[in-house]
Amino acid sequence: MDVYKRKYCSRGLYGKYRCRYCFILSAASKSVFLPGPNILMGEEDGAKLYLNSPQYKKIGIKMDGKVSPRETVRLILSQSGSTNMGFFYYILDGEESGQIWFNSGSRGWAKTGLKLIIYTRRVCRKAGDNKSCSLKLKTYKNGAGPKSTSTMKAGGATLGKPKVAIVKTPKLGVSRVRAAVFSGSKYQGDEFTLNYAMDGPYAGTWFYVNAHKGVTKIFTPAAGKALYNYKACKQSFSGNVGCKWCFLMVDTVEKAGSLPKGKTVTVTKATFSLPVDVKRGEAKYTQMNYSKGKVNKTLWVKRKGKTASAGGWFQENAKGRLSPYDVSYDVYFMKIC
Repeated sequence: MDVYKRKYCSRGLYGKYRCRYCFILSAASKSVFLPGPNILMGEEDGAKLYLNSPQYKKIGIKMDGKVSPRETVRLILSQSGSTNMGFFYYILDGEESGQIWFNSGSRGWAKTGLKLIIYTRRVCRKAGDNKSCSLKLKTYKNGAGPKSTSTMKAGGATLGKPKVAIVKTPKLGVSRVRAAVFSGSKYQGDEFTLNYAMDGPYAGTWFYVNAHKGVTKIFTPAAGKALYNYKACKQSFSGNVGCKWCFLMVDTVEKAGSLPKGKTVTVTKATFSLPVDVKRGEAKYTQMNYSKGKVNKTLWVKRKGKTASAGGWFQENAKGRLSPYDVSYDVYFMKIC
């Protein structure tokens, strides 16, 4: 039997809170159900293999006898007709970018032959606040990613050819950021270098540097556009490793149909995706993307507590604090090992 539960509390007549649990009981599933979409990777002994549920993780991976912290996207490998699951890690940094590794236990870490394309976009809900930042993902089967284009425009500016570089940012709040640098961009007849911050507390910010005045300026006309990036590296026959960057431009507030895919469930036209368990102070929440019609938000549902906030939904206000948000859905949880 599978048992799902949720907790909610209400204030009584004398000011004290009364809490209770609600449960959903169901017959145990005979196979692993991972909310779609699944990415079919092939077959083994007649059973289909899928990768699913991408989630950003920092993890130590042992390569060449040394354990190094790596930025990865963790995926779950599942097999049709089986309850077995395995964690696989898509590497985002270094010369192994684009490779998928797994820990085989006694034999240690090994590279797989599986291939995916994962675009990432760091998003900061409040510019300059590193704690408000998270990573969004777009996952594609190998060979099914976005098509290339010769030109891109953002906020009326025609962008030049991009490259990735560390850019000094005087008077921005941080001294330097890694950015997509579009040299030779044009705006209203002027040619300049337009940058898009990829990392740090200002990720997602379009800016240019006025070297004469020694100041960094935010390019607000492009605020409605954002960039996903994808890095892949390949070793040549001579042993040299070459890496390339690709970029995907989207609306900063993405439409419901183009939200990052992963763990997804739709209830009466409302779509919830990419749930992540987080702690804010001493409270435990599950953060997830929510979309319904033209509404696209990041929401938090409180999993535990001793007040009426338990089981409640919250959104983040301009000051980075959580405030109640009215969503007529309940969330039940079950932990599986």
